[in-house]
Amino acid sequence: MILDVFSRKIRKAFSDSAVQYEVLAGLQTEIGKELIEKIGEKDNVRSVLDVGMGTGRLANRMNLIFPDARIVGMDIAEGMTVTAAEKYPYLNFVQGDARALPFKEGCFDVIFSNLVYQWVNRLPESFRGLSRILRPGGQVCLTMFGYHTLEEFFESVREALPDHLSLRRLPEEAEIISAFEQAGFVIEHHQRETIKTHYSDIFDLVRWLKGIGANRLNQNIFIGRDRLRKAGEYYRRHFSDDWGLAATFEVITVRAKKPQGI
Repeated sequence: MILDVFSRKIRKAFSDSAVQYEVLAGLQTEIGKELIEKIGEKDNVRSVLDVGMGTGRLANRMNLIFPDARIVGMDIAEGMTVTAAEKYPYLNFVQGDARALPFKEGCFDVIFSNLVYQWVNRLPESFRGLSRILRPGGQVCLTMFGYHTLEEFFESVREALPDHLSLRRLPEEAEIISAFEQAGFVIEHHQRETIKTHYSDIFDLVRWLKGIGANRLNQNIFIGRDRLRKAGEYYRRHFSDDWGLAATFEVITVRAKKPQGI
């Protein structure tokens, strides 16, 4: 499949960050561990797909939970799939796009995805793709960063940008639930959690985003160092405490079931 410009940027961003990803992605890892605990029915699971598996750590944990199942990890970035295959040669890893999943119909019992689909446009269409490859009665368990993620950063950068520019925000919880329902899923569980982290300054936050490959996934707005410094000054005045610059992460967790007969 020919990837458009947006997808090529995603693939390059995450490929470039594969080596340092696990060091910097402790937040994602902990969220992923909690997500695994929310998987519903665990009996008679023969096949599991991890969409956006990164370096494969969570796919490997699922191998322990479902020792008799075929575990497949998929990521858009070649660098991630190569790294994962080297670390866990007994698992299956595929390079692919979450918007056009390269699998046949009804071939998975469980689909797992940790903090991936917030970067994907047209959620109903993408979730219909999940339904296509899921067997009737199968389940999707995923987390997404929601609209309020990095709201301090968005406000601070907005203060430093010209009036006619804006940054695209991530999807709201209601939008995510609606997309699942439009795709024919039945929502079994959903929750919203807010996590606060801290950074020494705005450049530290941007370096972290760059380290996990997520710094260029919104849109083509260049924020120069001077504007970023100005945004950092606003950030410090309005959102700092004794620990540094506070950053909010809104985590939306959903477990949805594909009804029988679909």
